[in-house]
Amino acid sequence: MTKIDVLIIDDDKGVCWFVSEMLRLNGFSNYSCSSGPEGLAQAEVLKPGLAIIDYKLGTMNGVEVAQRLKQVCPEAVIVMLTGYSPEAIKDLPGDLPVTAFLEKPFDINELLGTVRRALEPNLLY
Repeated sequence: MTKIDVLIIDDDKGVCWFVSEMLRLNGFSNYSCSSGPEGLAQAEVLKPGLAIIDYKLGTMNGVEVAQRLKQVCPEAVIVMLTGYSPEAIKDLPGDLPVTAFLEKPFDINELLGTVRRALEPNLLY
């Protein structure tokens, strides 16, 4: 499998821990950040292949973080976490650079399935 570094940006420490541990246990190196600005700074250094970004962050929302992250790392695949139903977030920008949405709460199979599908062209089995 191609090495993919994952950047997790979520202000909920429990979600960060769960996502980080599940990815680690399944062979993904990952880094967690609790805010948009911190995540963007880390992205400049890490150049992640995948970013998992919470839709509702503190001072910067996930949409803004995703758009700015794509400027820093154009090759990054983005998965957006959301506690909202797809209908509630239907007014997102049409050019939002998000490959997949993962609705909270989710379990390990949903997380790993979403990550693998999002990364499919980049993974070797």
